[in-house]
Amino acid sequence: MELQELLTISGTVLSLIYQNDESGYTVLRFMRDDSGEEITAVGCMPFAAKGETLRLVGAWTTHVSYGEQFVVSEFERSLPKNEADMLGFLSGGAVKGIGPKTAEHIVRRFGAESLSVIAADPGKLTEIKGITYAKAQKISEEFNRRASLRLLTDFVVSNALPLSLAFRLYRTYGEYALEKLRENPYLICGDVFSEDFAVADRIAGSLGIEKDDLLRIDAGILYELSFNLQNGHAFIPREKLKAASCGLLSAEPETVERGIDRLHAGGQIVIQEICSVDAVYLSELFSTECEVASKIRQLAVGHKADSRVALKAVLRVEEESGIFFAQAQKEALCACAQFGVTVLTGGPGTGKTTTVRGMLELFDLMKLETALCAPTGRAAKRLSELCQRDASTIHRLLGAGFSREENRMKFMKDGKNPLKADAVIVDESSMLDVVLANALLSALKPGTKLVFVGDADQLPPVGPGSFLRDLIASGIAPAITLHEIFRQAQESDIVLNAHRINRGQSPDLQKNSGDFFFVGRRSPDALIAAVCELCSGRIPETFGYLGDDIQVLCPSRIGSAGTVALNAALQGVLNPPSDEKREVNLGGFMLREGDRVLQVRNNYDLIWHRLDSPDFGAGVFNGDIGKVMVIDQRLQTATILFDDRTVDYPFSGLMELELAYAMTAHKAQGSEFEAVVLCLSSVPRRLMNRSILYTAITRAKKLLVIVGDRGCVETMVASDYKSRRYSALRTRLQTEACAL
Repeated sequence: MELQELLTISGTVLSLIYQNDESGYTVLRFMRDDSGEEITAVGCMPFAAKGETLRLVGAWTTHVSYGEQFVVSEFERSLPKNEADMLGFLSGGAVKGIGPKTAEHIVRRFGAESLSVIAADPGKLTEIKGITYAKAQKISEEFNRRASLRLLTDFVVSNALPLSLAFRLYRTYGEYALEKLRENPYLICGDVFSEDFAVADRIAGSLGIEKDDLLRIDAGILYELSFNLQNGHAFIPREKLKAASCGLLSAEPETVERGIDRLHAGGQIVIQEICSVDAVYLSELFSTECEVASKIRQLAVGHKADSRVALKAVLRVEEESGIFFAQAQKEALCACAQFGVTVLTGGPGTGKTTTVRGMLELFDLMKLETALCAPTGRAAKRLSELCQRDASTIHRLLGAGFSREENRMKFMKDGKNPLKADAVIVDESSMLDVVLANALLSALKPGTKLVFVGDADQLPPVGPGSFLRDLIASGIAPAITLHEIFRQAQESDIVLNAHRINRGQSPDLQKNSGDFFFVGRRSPDALIAAVCELCSGRIPETFGYLGDDIQVLCPSRIGSAGTVALNAALQGVLNPPSDEKREVNLGGFMLREGDRVLQVRNNYDLIWHRLDSPDFGAGVFNGDIGKVMVIDQRLQTATILFDDRTVDYPFSGLMELELAYAMTAHKAQGSEFEAVVLCLSSVPRRLMNRSILYTAITRAKKLLVIVGDRGCVETMVASDYKSRRYSALRTRLQTEACAL
């Protein structure tokens, strides 16, 4: 369909054909003022109602199925002013509790003042037969609610903000949301709403808020602290925070210093000396870090079983299972029987899965109810398959749900409603940040045995802190590392080369056989061409891996051979345009039926339905991988399949998705794929390190092909750089342990 030049037309809404309250997408019949012509208008017009007068900006188009339509890009509304339009507005269902007959009585009695009466003087409605005082109050409340939400959505849309923000603001502040937003536009860049500071700053400027306003200074400092949570920092040293805030706000150091002190005095931040550094925390994260340290200590230093009893139990497990464990595996089993908290780490092929199975047998022998969990859905699914036991995500285990009162995700399981489990085993623990770790720890009953399983040499979590590394470094709990590569794993070049990399040795790129291959390419164009050829032809034809079995990984999103460029190229060869596939243009890329996609932020509002089951729930999480099944242009929705769940996204929510033919090694953490194509080209220096290379290689289950420059491989192997994360968990664990 071809769009024409932008036009502006005014008129009245005659009827609603379709309206989605979540996305705001509306299809309506509209009568133009200038010609009296009836047309169909489509677009984002949240809460448009019959009888309203609208000014529409848009363009004509001819839809292949629905004919000529006016596609709306902007709109302004005004409520009806004359009695005829008033009657149409009220009788069209715009106000809950008022039908056509009641609307006729109200307009006949109050005329053009009808809406004023409903909004401000509902008691007068009792003059209408059939309207009690209670019903009049309900009508007024509903009208005012809808009116305030209309004004809020209009403000949000006119300021180029996502429509979903209006609903989140309304859930938090109710009918006062617009007033709150006008008073303090910076509230949208806090941790609840997570919009960019520059967006809030632009709106603040339009509302007349000066650059040196204390509201702006304080908001900028808080934004820097919130933003750095995404970089893994639990706190920021005061001097670094001051410098970053000065840059963001274009403010003098003295101004920012006063702002930091003001926020500290008001309790919004906490300043504490950590290793001779003034550490500045968001108050909530300070509490979280302290709570994690306290809860780990309580579990770790609680009742310890006799070591002889623990060993006897392990030997019995060996006898009954017929599995004879290596020495380090026995140590891990004895530790989890003896202590409250145990850490098990090791690289690929070292027997972590066998050890976890042994732990399950051991806990069964001890008559302990055990829960298995992992941070991501794919990791939980793999854990369940390997152990032949039910496993779930940590979010699901804790009963994650969206609290509309607090406008944020909450867990049903906590200290007042703890898990029934007597023991909990957490796989892929390197992905745990302190916030999720605290949620899990809060839901454990006293005396619960806790086992963290992971690979400490993989990348740290996306969220704040380095929980697993800090826990191991603190020494408060036994940490057993498995080093021995078992015979079956020694047959895999993926496993052997992963361990070589971890020791700082270059992988064998000459062999090119078995399950590990290297394809040398230097220029970005040649590199992308080779990746496309491998995924579309050579790997499927030679090894039989198809579609979702093959995952392309690389260190970076950006760059000439980053995931953005790779996804565009791979979509072209793996899922090209077709008359049989519907698509939607999302600005940065085209989303098409059949595309593989990745959710890039937690969304606790989205409703999922289980395939072949009446089960449903809420929540799609950062890192979930799915496939586009259906794109419905009429309803402006896209149905995405995530494993065994389907989710209907409004078009306005599709910006939370990215194409996932290629993804970064960080995004792939916790997942495992039959075949991995690792694309290596020159990227920012901080991404050219051993941890990223090691993590990417260990995502491959049966086949790994590295495509790129041999020099990039050697550079990454040689760099043992680990990004510094500001966290005091290790110190807190050691201090508390020493204080016992």
